[in-house]
Amino acid sequence: MAYQALPRDNYTYRFTPEGQYGSYFYHGHFGPAFSDGQRGPIWIVPAAWRPRPYHLISDNEHDIRAMRAAETNPRHVIVADWNDQPMDMYLIRFRDTGYIPICANSLTLNGRGGTRCESARDLEDAGGPGRNERGCRYMISGHEYTNPEYCTETHPELEVIQANPGEEWIWINFIHSGAHHSLAMSIDEHEFWVVGADGEFVHPQKVDLSKASNRTVPNTKPWLHLNGSLVDPANKAMEETRLSPFPPRPPPQKADFTLKFTVNNTGPSTWVLNAAPHEFFRQNVPPILWNEKSRGKTSWGNPHGFLRNGSVVDLIIENGAKVDASHPFHKHNHKVFIIGQGQGGFPWKDVDDAIKHGDGKYFNLDNPPYRDGFTLQAGEGKFVVVRYKIYFPAVSMLHCHMIHHFASGQQVILLEGMEVMPPVPEELKNKPHVEFQMPPRYGPLD
Repeated sequence: MAYQALPRDNYTYRFTPEGQYGSYFYHGHFGPAFSDGQRGPIWIVPAAWRPRPYHLISDNEHDIRAMRAAETNPRHVIVADWNDQPMDMYLIRFRDTGYIPICANSLTLNGRGGTRCESARDLEDAGGPGRNERGCRYMISGHEYTNPEYCTETHPELEVIQANPGEEWIWINFIHSGAHHSLAMSIDEHEFWVVGADGEFVHPQKVDLSKASNRTVPNTKPWLHLNGSLVDPANKAMEETRLSPFPPRPPPQKADFTLKFTVNNTGPSTWVLNAAPHEFFRQNVPPILWNEKSRGKTSWGNPHGFLRNGSVVDLIIENGAKVDASHPFHKHNHKVFIIGQGQGGFPWKDVDDAIKHGDGKYFNLDNPPYRDGFTLQAGEGKFVVVRYKIYFPAVSMLHCHMIHHFASGQQVILLEGMEVMPPVPEELKNKPHVEFQMPPRYGPLD
């Protein structure tokens, strides 16, 4: 946590990845900067000694060598939504009207993509009635005064992933850096093995199995409908709950601390993860790492043993009353085991209490996914439980990555291992910055 970089200022962040490998992405966290392009991929080459799961895909030594070769020449594909206005403008409209910024002009791969204008019939088949020519819902009650939106088709060059002569396997890192939608990726008419997620090898999972024979004509059979559903039910979609780490990594069996959060929509443009929203203006105040006055109702932890270094923490997140939205959460710094999901609310004190009362069916304490992102599914009373160990002191954000949820307050700050946090270097405290006057009263998006 540090002051933001001012215009014509610069900041160099040096770090040494120890025990880490795989695909990640970096992005700005000041306002919605990441959604307007402040992002990029990071690839940490797995060490030669690290076990790979390729033998679970094929027992042919030639195939395994080809997979190792593909790993040395990865392709990175950053998937994002593109808008014709800065996201700040959409968030101001959301603040003032409650109109959700869900309708992008285009989806891009590595910054390339075109705008397609579908027929009214196709749009209705994919998304239901009441769509304008861009596919957006319009004439929503209370939002009739928003500006009209039109579709203009474009035909730019698209991203091409070219296999080199002799390449039998291709390694592709897909990175979703978009601002709103959950996206389904397909590689039409190809076998597609998922071997890693969030910088960890996983037990391989085959998806989108092709039944077509090889062809010499450039015709393709799509796997996905316009609305993202599978064309053929025989095709197989990835199951995130089955992406267990490879080699196996069981989670800690007990938690030292349990934090319970309830997601609620407390106003037309306010989302909370706790009783109160995390106000947007707090990105301008002195960092809470050295200024306790900057801490608000959304800060958790202290230097007196709460969330201490080396402890195990459970986070229980539940959808509140009348919340019918999913939430893609991101936990900074420490990855988490996704040990539980369910519905009907979480009435128990903690995970041990739930298991003691015979509800162990909701939990996986043997081989759960190990991720830095996880999803709370849509529906009132749906819940997700994640468990992690604090390996080092950190000021960590836990937030929804859906941009209007994030910006309107759905985030908390976890102060982890503060009792062993080293002193903050003076050059960070003295970094050029603007002195911010704490407002007496502000809305979450002001």
